[in-house]
Parts: sequence; structure tokens; C-alpha cells
Amino acid sequence: MPSFAITPIVRQAIELRLEELEHTKQSFEQRYLLDAKQSEEPSVIRRIERLLEDIENLDPKFDKEDGIWTSETTKRCIEQARDGGIVTENKLLKLEKALLDKLSRFRNRMEVSCLHSRLMKEAIDEYTDTTVTKLLEDMAVEDDFEVIDDDREDALKDFERTCSQQTTVDSSSIDEYLSGLFAGEEDHLQAIRNGMRAYGSDLSNRNIEVDQETLKWIITDLIRSECISQERKETLINYLQSPDALLEVTAILNMRGYREWNYKNAELGLPVDTRKTIHGQHYVNVEVEIIDMLFLHCCAIRWATKLNECLRDYVNKSKAFQVAPLTRADADRRSFFFEKTSFMHPPPFGYTGFPCPPPPPPEPKKGCRRRKTRPRTMRLAPSVPPTPHVMHVPPPPLPDMLTDVETVRRDDYQQNFFMSRLPKHDGNVSKMTSSKDIQARLIKTLAVECEIRKAFDGKVNALTVDFDSLASTLPHCTIITVLRFLGVPEVFLSLFNRALKPKLSIKASNHEAARNITPESGVSFGYFMEIFFSEAVLFFLDLAIRKVTGSYMYRVHDDCYFVGTQVQTDHAEDVIVQFSKVMGLKWRSRSSADELSVGFLTIDLQTNSSHGTSIIVGIDDSKVALYAANAKLRLKSCSTVLEWVREWNDTVGTYAAHLFGPLANVFNEEHREMIKETYRRIHSIVLGGSDLTSCVAKMLKTSVSCEPEHGLQDLEPIIYLPQAYGGLGVKNPFVTISFASNANESAAVKIRDYLNTEAAYYIKASERYSNQMPFLNQQRIMTIFDNDLSRMIEALGSDVKTDVSIESLPFMAKAEMTKHRERAKLPCVTTDWSEPVKTPDLVHLYRDLLDEPVNDTEDIEMVEQETNRLSLTEDLKPWDELSQEDRWVLQLYNEECFERYGSLDIWWAKGIPVVVYSDLRGHRLDDDDEDHSKSA
Repeated sequence: MPSFAITPIVRQAIELRLEELEHTKQSFEQRYLLDAKQSEEPSVIRRIERLLEDIENLDPKFDKEDGIWTSETTKRCIEQARDGGIVTENKLLKLEKALLDKLSRFRNRMEVSCLHSRLMKEAIDEYTDTTVTKLLEDMAVEDDFEVIDDDREDALKDFERTCSQQTTVDSSSIDEYLSGLFAGEEDHLQAIRNGMRAYGSDLSNRNIEVDQETLKWIITDLIRSECISQERKETLINYLQSPDALLEVTAILNMRGYREWNYKNAELGLPVDTRKTIHGQHYVNVEVEIIDMLFLHCCAIRWATKLNECLRDYVNKSKAFQVAPLTRADADRRSFFFEKTSFMHPPPFGYTGFPCPPPPPPEPKKGCRRRKTRPRTMRLAPSVPPTPHVMHVPPPPLPDMLTDVETVRRDDYQQNFFMSRLPKHDGNVSKMTSSKDIQARLIKTLAVECEIRKAFDGKVNALTVDFDSLASTLPHCTIITVLRFLGVPEVFLSLFNRALKPKLSIKASNHEAARNITPESGVSFGYFMEIFFSEAVLFFLDLAIRKVTGSYMYRVHDDCYFVGTQVQTDHAEDVIVQFSKVMGLKWRSRSSADELSVGFLTIDLQTNSSHGTSIIVGIDDSKVALYAANAKLRLKSCSTVLEWVREWNDTVGTYAAHLFGPLANVFNEEHREMIKETYRRIHSIVLGGSDLTSCVAKMLKTSVSCEPEHGLQDLEPIIYLPQAYGGLGVKNPFVTISFASNANESAAVKIRDYLNTEAAYYIKASERYSNQMPFLNQQRIMTIFDNDLSRMIEALGSDVKTDVSIESLPFMAKAEMTKHRERAKLPCVTTDWSEPVKTPDLVHLYRDLLDEPVNDTEDIEMVEQETNRLSLTEDLKPWDELSQEDRWVLQLYNEECFERYGSLDIWWAKGIPVVVYSDLRGHRLDDDDEDHSKSA
């Protein structure tokens, strides 16, 4: 649907604009191209002069268009042809042809604009027809005839049974369970409560009011929801378009009191009905007045943002989320065996070390001019003949010594997964992360964790859990108890209780009387109240698993994923069982011992493959087939070209990283080839065996006023170029896939190299320890333990009580060295003055596997210059700010664009209501805005 309301006045203004465009194009063609062809004037000079005269009088702006021959240049050539015959007739004919070609290219740009205008008119007509049809359907519902819909009745009965079922939740048990999670952290719990209570006090005292920017954000978020009726969306869009309406609605929301608020006509019962998704499935909807809906949405967003802020502050300070340091005994033992001492053997003959850098030149005195001097050679040392066999030993590459894998894992979890559904402050408004982006990040993170566990533990243990219809089964008692525990004031607890438990009026059919019920559980899915309540409850599951297992549970809504050791996985499942019992939730395990599944991607956890330590990923063909069938159904239901293009880009055209996984280093080349084959299959199902270009060209056939001179290839730039450059912006996932770098080694090879480096490091460290002078151990004892016998025995064992026992102490076992590899870095090891030893760098490996390298396009200078020129003249983004996909498309079709349109800007944007056109295509509501202007 368009992201603005097409009122009769707006429609009339658009139609007048489009009619003017058609008239301008026809007038242009008649004035220049047709008259020039029909001219019987024999003199080429006179023909050129007439063209220039018309341009200067009728279209003076056209002479400012970029081109080789301007009016001033052409006039000079005519003058020289008359005076001295320097410019020949053949040259004049070439000038005339160049001028006509330039006019023709501009006409082609106007034709592309007319094509877009026809697509706009088609969409507007369809919007009007759909509105009228919807009105007639609503009127028909009021007739005495009734269509029996068993699915609808079943959905209503299930809803009534679920929400009216009495729960066995005990508030005191919940309080006791939650308090146990904060044992020893009472100060942190109190800080959370203080923050929530202070915020509630500010809201109650009206110290924080809704402004118009916040209201716009709330309305836009509601319009995106699939649970809002078309009629409601149109009303909300009307609010967005009217500054006066925004002002009044903002005033109404600020007038509402939290203590006395209740639903409008609450005593009569809120009407309950069902709606159908685009796949034909019924879902239950509670009809709420639009002002109440805005008020509750605004209230939920505010509290969700504050909750996110308080919980993030707790996570940053709590020891539970800090990386546990090594015990003193473990740290001392590693220092004893791996740290170097201050004593080393004398260097071998000829070792000179590294020369000192030259001193910097003295700063000139202020106000003095520096004298020019001849260059002189700075002598660093006395001139002596070079010593034979001089060795300059390069230093070993230093790993990242500032962090470890556990710290990287923690930072990644806090930044990308912790409370990821809750909004964050972004200036004066809230900002949310797309659930698709979260799931895409989750897929590659789980894959890396599985690779690490497979390499280090020899097997992968994973757990996948979700909650059975969490939104519709979440007990209201659980919600209120959790919010009270977090410190939400009673004023708002009472408000939330009224919001959760309105009287509902259910009418299964026209022949039955309405029944009134009061729900005991469930929250309307798709609204922010559901997000706020469910995340507040599930936070404590995240916290419990972290405290019990020392690892992290990754969530996308109520889909929970855990990867760890066998012991950690067992503990995580025990935590989920206990949590669900206390909170009154129903959970189900979706994992097996052999496979982990997210989106369409499956990860084989057990199979041993030719990849050595690497896991095997696959794609669930049954899910892909269902997805393709649904996409085909949705595309088939599109009634306009613009709607089809938007639906295509949303479902098939854009690479779905949240379904197939990002193109990261953790996945190998086979993963990319598998995705290509899957997309070929999807395209075959959706397009019925046709190719994308032919399919779109066929739809455009009725909108193209004349047959292109050169056939189908002339439509390709129009189909694929971004809208800002005059194209439809049809996307192709193969373009994104082609940019994924495949030059790097596979994940299996990288992990194998790391393990080899680790083995070599252990051998070298062991050799150094065995070959060192006997007194060095005693020196380490003094340096590390400061002659503290109890500390020394704790680290090295009870046998190290004499010098003899210390000298004969065996080196640390390899298993002991690698036990803490994920939370402690290994120090650099040198073996006297021999070659350097490469230190294992697990942080580098971990980050490298998560990385998504991209092959840069080979820039074409002319295309880059043209895009930068357009960024200055047409307010488009410069070359450096364009995406890889857009750069590729512009370079791919640059020859056709320059030849037919004289520019990469293939339309006459001034002839089109561009802002309205973008709104009509729904770009205003896009998370990833397709507008390529600087202000986008």
C-alpha cells in the first residue's frame, strides 16, 4: 500500500502534473524532432540556426544540460562557416546531427518519465478502485446473508478458550525466583528499580510529554504492522500528512491521564473479530479505538525504551556478565611456564639489533626563516665495516593482547542480541533493530560457535527452544508481578492491568448473541505492548541461563538458541524447565542431537565430513518450496507493476540473509553455490520458467507508448537502475551473492591452521622451558610468587618445596594450556635468539569467521565521474556512498544509458512528482530507504 493517503485533491493535483508531462513531451517532439525531419529548408546553416533560436526562446534551460556542443559553440562554428569557409558543410551536418541526437536523448528521458507517470496513474487508479471495493464489501457484510467460515469460528473458539483459561501462577513464587537471581546483587536490583520508579514519577507529573516527532515514529511503526486494518492505516497516514492533525493528536495524548485512562466504551466490551493473513490464515483481532491504540503504543514504547536502558546499565556493571578472570593459581602457573624472564643468553656473533631511529629535527624558532641547506646524510653510528653474518631478527607478529574471545563474545552479545527487540534512544526518538538483521547475525554467530565447539570439544551440543504461542498464553499475573519486581509504579501497573483485561465481546456468527469474557492471559501480537511485556519476562530467562551456565542464550523473540558443552546444555535445559514452570509458560524443544535449524539453514552437528573439523550446512528444501509458493501467490495477487516490483524486492529480489545466512567467512564456497541453486529454483517456481527481465518487460508493455528502437535491451536499464536514476529498481539476489569474497581460505582450513599454530607454540614453549638455565626457575619463583610458599604450592603443587624439585618440575600439559584458551591470551614466546614463535590468536580467528568480506567492483572512471557530477547537480549520492549493488548496475548499463539518454540519469525527474512517487511505492516506510538522494 502507499505510505500516504490519496485524497481527491491529491489525486487531482497528481493527474494534472502527469497530464502536463505528457503535453510537454508531445510539444517537445513536435517542436524539434518532427519539424526538423519535415523541414524543406535546403541550407544546413539555416536549419541549425532555427533549432538554436527555438531552444533559446522556448527552452533556454536545455542549453544548460551537460553536452559537448552548447549554443555558443555552435554559433561560433556557423559564423566561421559563413566568413571563411573554415567549417565545411560536412562538419555542419555533423553538428546538426549531434544537436538532434542531443534533443532525441532528452526526448528519451522524457519518455522514461512518462512511463513512470503511467505506472503512477495505474497505481492510483487501483488504489481508488480497491477503496471502493472495500466499501462495498463492508456494506455487504451488513446484509442478511452469511457465509459460513469454519476456520473463523475455530479461531474464535481457540482464542476464547486460551485467554479465559485460569492460570496456576503464584506471584510469591515468581518473586522468590526472581529475587534468587539477584542474590548478592541487591544493589544492582535497587538501581534498576530506582530508575524505573523515577521514570514513572516523571511521566505521572507530566515532566515528559509526547512531541510530534515521537508521534510520527509511533504512527509509522503502527502502519508497518500487518495487524492493523487497511482503514486504520489510511487514517494514520492521513495524520502523518496533516500537520494540524498531528498537532491535535499530540495534544490529546498529552491530555490523557495515566490514573484514569480506560478503553473507550469499555463497559460495553471491545469487539473481537478475525482477519486473514496474506496466506489465508485467520488470526483474532481486538478492535481498539485509534486514540487508545496510539496512547497504549506510545506508553509501551516509552517504558520499553526505559527498561532497555536500565537493563543495559545493569549488564554493564554486573559481575554475572563480566568475563571471569583466571584464578590466581591458574594465572601464576601460566606465568611460571610461559612468561619470559629478564635474563637471556648473550646474542650470537654478529647480532646488531635494530638501529635507533634518527632524532627529529629541531623546531624552528618563531619569526625566523629557515635557511635553505643542501641535503646531508645523517650518520647514525661511526662508519665501520659491516660484520659478516649479521642477523637482523624481525619481531614476531603481536596478537591482539587487549582482549580475549570471551570478551569479544560478550561484547557481541550485548551489542547485537541483548534485549534486541526493545528500542534504544536515538536523539529525540526511539530506534529499533530489524528482526531480520538480528536473525541474520544470529545465524553466523551460531555457525561460528558450532565450528569452535566442534574443533575444540570434538562435538557440538546445541539446544533450540520456543514457547507455545507466547503472546496469546502469557499470564497477566506473570506480567504484572514481573513489572512490579522491576520497580514499575502502581499507577502504571493499574494502567497495564486495565489494558490487559478489558471486557471482550465475541460474536462467532450473526445468528449468535455476543458473549462477554475477561481475559486472564495473552497480549495482542504485533503491538508494542506485547514486545514490552514479553521481553520484560524473558530477560530473566536470559539472566538465569547466563548465571547457571556462564554462557549466553541467543533469542529472536521467543525462539531460543544455545550452544555449549554437554554440561552447559543440560544446565540450560534445566533452567528453561524451571523458568517455564514458575512463569506459567509452555515450552517445547525444537532441537535434535544432530541438527540446528534457523530460517532455511540447517547445521549438521554430528556428521564427520571431508572438511575435517568443519560443520556441514544445508538448506531445508521443504521450507524453500513453501516460501516460493507463497511468494508466487503474493506476486500473482499484485494488480499493478509498482506493487509487483515492491513485492518482488521484499520476497525474492533482495538476498535473504536472515533465511540463508550472511555471506560470511564461516560458510564456505559450497554454501554460496547451494544458495545460488536454491534461488534458481525459487525463480523457476515464481516466474514459471521465464527470466526476470522478460517477465517485467511483459508487464511494462502496456505502459510503453512506442516500441523501442533497439528491442528488449533498451528496457533493461529502466528495469534495474535505482529509482533515483530513473529505473524501477528491480533487485536480483545473484548480484549480492556475486560480491561475496571467495578468495579466502575456508573455515576448516583457518581452524586447522590455528590448531597447528597452537601445537607448534606448545612445542617451542616446552623446548624453551627444558633448555633454559637451571637458575631461571628459581628466578621465576622469586618474581612471580615473591617467596610465598602457600601461593607457590597452590599453583605448582605440593612437591615444589626445594630447589631440586623446582628444577625437575615438568612442563605444563598441552590440555592444561588449551583449557583457558577462550578467556586468556597466551603470551609471546621467544626461544633465545632463534626464529620468532607465532603466538596463537584465537580472537583474530573468531572475528575473521564472523567477517563478511566483499569483492569491490572495478570502478569505471567515466561512471564514477558522472555519478559525482549528478550528486552536485541533481542532489544524488556520490559514488563513494552508493551500495555495491547500485555501483554494479550503473556500470553494467552505462553504455546503454549514455548512448540512449546521454547520462546515467535516464529520466527527466523534474517532470515527475518524485516525492509522491516514492511515497506511492512505499519507500517512506522502508527500513532500508531506497531513496538515493543525499537527504535520504
